[in-house]
Formats: sequence, C-alpha cells, structure tokens
Amino acid sequence: MTTTWTLIEPFLRLYNEESVEIGHIEFALEGETCRLLHTVAEEGFRGMGVAKLLMDRMVEVATERHWTLIPICSYSQVYLQRREAQIPKSNSLDAD
Repeated sequence: MTTTWTLIEPFLRLYNEESVEIGHIEFALEGETCRLLHTVAEEGFRGMGVAKLLMDRMVEVATERHWTLIPICSYSQVYLQRREAQIPKSNSLDAD
C-alpha cells in the first residue's frame, strides 16, 4: 500500500494512493511530551494494518523531534508495550 502523511497538530493523518484519509492519530503536545489520545483506522480500512502504520510513523516523528510519547488510547498502549518488549534492554530508551 502506497501512503502519504500529514502532521498538523493535533493530528497525524495517513492517506492512501488516491489521497483518501485511511486513518489518523489525535495527539496533544505539551512541550516535548506527546499524549496519544486516539488511534483511528477509517471504516473500510480496518484490519489492514493502518493503526500499526500510524504508530510506526508517530514513533519516527517522536524520535526525530525528541518527544516523549505517553500512550492514552488502548491501541497505543499495546503497541508501545510490544515494541518495548522487542528492544534489547541495552538499546532500550530507559537504559542508562
């Protein structure tokens, strides 16, 4: 699936090759703290990995901008827990 992105606070939006929005993350940015409020795959695009693509991109953006992600919505909580479990402790963001 070919996709494009827009990041205009308070939304990270994902579009398909036909420029149709297929999902978004609503977030609240306070300084360098980014609260992930809602992760939405639009009807007709659910079950196609849209939420994962959104979270993958949000993690990239947060890393580039040195944001701390605070997962509020259930999908972002599960995604970040799984991601953390896949990172070796020596490479973890929490490691000293």
